[in-house]
Amino acid sequence: MTGGRIFLVFLWVVTAIAVQGALLSRVTLLGPRPDLVLVVVLSIAFYDGPLAGAVTGFAAGLSVDLLSDHVVGVGALVLCIAGWATGTVRDYYDRFSATTPIVIVGVASAAATLLLGALLKLLGEPIAWSRLAADIPRIALYDAVLTPFVFAAVAALNRRVDPAVRQW
Repeated sequence: MTGGRIFLVFLWVVTAIAVQGALLSRVTLLGPRPDLVLVVVLSIAFYDGPLAGAVTGFAAGLSVDLLSDHVVGVGALVLCIAGWATGTVRDYYDRFSATTPIVIVGVASAAATLLLGALLKLLGEPIAWSRLAADIPRIALYDAVLTPFVFAAVAALNRRVDPAVRQW
């Protein structure tokens, strides 16, 4: 990644955290909230690969952890794993349909939410499993709905900054 793209990733993460905290934290559609930071990390991972996904996920997760009230590092670990896994899955696709990123982000979002809940429960945080089980499909759906917009914006800005990069 070039310096311009690293700066662009930084701006994406900071913007996602700000929008998540200022706007989406107040939106409750049938209970859970969409996770824009996760969608941005997964879009960057899908576009740039597993290393960029893992590093971006760790940095974004640590930033979110520092702003939250749960154990610091858990969100960083979850987003790092989700970013790496999404980037790794992306490596198996030479071509994909328009729905591929949406499906992958939906599945990764559900898995990340379940992993976060399991890790927080393991660390002694109170987790209501019945509520988490009911919320996971809705969170995955909300994140999948955000994906086309976020992924298109990430791809467009990355092509503008570095036109020689792999085109999807």
